[in-house]
Amino acid sequence: MKLGHVTLGIMAKYWQPTAVKTRLGVSIGMANAARLHQLFCAHLVRSLAGAAERQQLVIAPAERHSDFVGWLAAIGLDSQWELEQQVDGDLGVRMRHWFERCLDGEPLGASRCPARVLIGADCPLVSPAIINDAWQQLQQHDVVLGPAEDGGYYLIGLRGWSTRYEGLFQGIHWSSESVFEQTIQHAEKAGLRVATLPIQSDVDTEDDLLRLRQTLDHSTDRMLQDLAEQIERILAGGE
Repeated sequence: MKLGHVTLGIMAKYWQPTAVKTRLGVSIGMANAARLHQLFCAHLVRSLAGAAERQQLVIAPAERHSDFVGWLAAIGLDSQWELEQQVDGDLGVRMRHWFERCLDGEPLGASRCPARVLIGADCPLVSPAIINDAWQQLQQHDVVLGPAEDGGYYLIGLRGWSTRYEGLFQGIHWSSESVFEQTIQHAEKAGLRVATLPIQSDVDTEDDLLRLRQTLDHSTDRMLQDLAEQIERILAGGE
């Protein structure tokens, strides 16, 4: 079911070996890590297709734009997902640009709530139900965060945009264990009402991957079972 007046973004970097999932690549090989990143991207665009009124794949680097266009067409989802280019800068700069560009000029409390929800491609277990939960929380809160087990967050959603939101993306020690905590502190300082979702695990290390595989082993969802099978094929040296 599409969520009214919600734009969903997925931040995705092109799956070039040594350019993505390098911590995981140290353990399982850079080529396999890149294949897993591509797999996670494919799973998310398929499972979340139709989960919001508008959907964007927020991509990098710029020179891979045509590759993303061809990839979406090849998997039959080019009509479901728009492509939006990430700007240069740290993670905070890139996220802020997406929200600011998309939400600038939309007043808080507008009858048409201009909610934006942004996720990365590191947590393939993000589901339409989680996106729905985020949207529901944004009816009563200014910010919604999905905390990750490593101290970061796998999802951030904003109800609108104003200068009060800028601090969410500034002065944060990105890639540290305190990203979520610092973001909460910055939100409270700005007087923003924050809701949190259930904790999830990003897949950045071999231990993270093992936990994901164990979770998928117990799933009865067909798409998650397919994901599990494709992970095992990659790790076994298949395509």
